[in-house]
Amino acid sequence: MTELRRSYPYPQQLLLGGVYDLTEGAGGTIQKLPEEGAILGEREIHGKKSVFLFSLSGTGNSCTLQIGIYQPAPGLSPAGELRALNFLFDSLDQLIENEQYALSQRASKGDEA
Repeated sequence: MTELRRSYPYPQQLLLGGVYDLTEGAGGTIQKLPEEGAILGEREIHGKKSVFLFSLSGTGNSCTLQIGIYQPAPGLSPAGELRALNFLFDSLDQLIENEQYALSQRASKGDEA
């Protein structure tokens, strides 16, 4: 299974919300795997539907997210698998940045009141 891992200075709950947004928010499906402590998410990327395995580990305000291609789309090359994984990580990074920005804007407006 092709997989990538990134560490984040954020709590697991924030990343978990991002994983749901990346899959269900894009019309995909989610299946929790409690035994493995992971989530299967089906998602279409660049016209190809694959199933991804998301796994979070860590405590406090630091965690690691690992994403693997559990069932690649038919005909998806190894390079295409890496592009799909990088797309998911880049999308998650953007979601988190947007959320952090929105929180900072709300906090600054609260300070002005």
